[in-house]
Amino acid sequence: MLFSENVDYQDMDDFIRGVLVDEEIHGNTVYIHIDEIGYASRVSNPMQYDAISRDMLNRWIYPVTPDRMLDFVQGKSNIYIHKNQGIEVNHDKKMQKNVIVGDNAKLGTNVTLKDSVIGANCKIGNNVKLDGAYLWDNVVIEDNCSLRSSIIAKNVLIKHNTIINEACLIAENCIVGPNVNVAKGTLLHSKPTGKQNIDKRLVGAEGKAYIYRIPAESENEEENLIEIWGNPNNLGDRDLSSSDDDLGSQDENDSDADDDVKGKL
Repeated sequence: MLFSENVDYQDMDDFIRGVLVDEEIHGNTVYIHIDEIGYASRVSNPMQYDAISRDMLNRWIYPVTPDRMLDFVQGKSNIYIHKNQGIEVNHDKKMQKNVIVGDNAKLGTNVTLKDSVIGANCKIGNNVKLDGAYLWDNVVIEDNCSLRSSIIAKNVLIKHNTIINEACLIAENCIVGPNVNVAKGTLLHSKPTGKQNIDKRLVGAEGKAYIYRIPAESENEEENLIEIWGNPNNLGDRDLSSSDDDLGSQDENDSDADDDVKGKL
């Protein structure tokens, strides 16, 4: 009844805070159930998106894994290739660990992948490095690019010789580059806000994207960045993907990699 009578509450967290802080709660009861079995988490910012994705890639939430829940084949070092994918991959030179390659994705030569997800129909050029990058469907990365700890939405084009630094969010249908170094924490979207113009110095000579300004009361850029990325202990000193390289990731029932797929992977 309290929730229905107070329409100003935006979500359940807001409701709980309001009840505990502002309301007269005598005579009312708030119930909670704590589930100690299984895995549950909520994505409310990119930091949590990354953490949950890494939990799945590392098989820490088995049997919720790409090969069990989706149409992927698992290889050594948690490399997952879509069952319809027929590419040849050299682990030592291309895929290091914790990588998903989606259906009909195309990889060029001398591509290095680590802790990254490549969506369906993506095209990756030559001499590209992805470390902690999440590429949604239909993303094109041209030659000589580097992406680190960022999220790239669908239908984005990253043109040649472009560097995307950590904690960047690039929305759908943006074009970035060429020959540009996108600063840490940059937020780009494809539609202007008001009379906003494209800043070619930030998105490249052929870029078609607009800087997204966080509507916040604070004038501190670091505080505004935390509004999007959550609140890690040292945002400036840690990457989006900050998992320990040497932590064990295989469940006891799945400790042996699928040797039958080594030829494909």
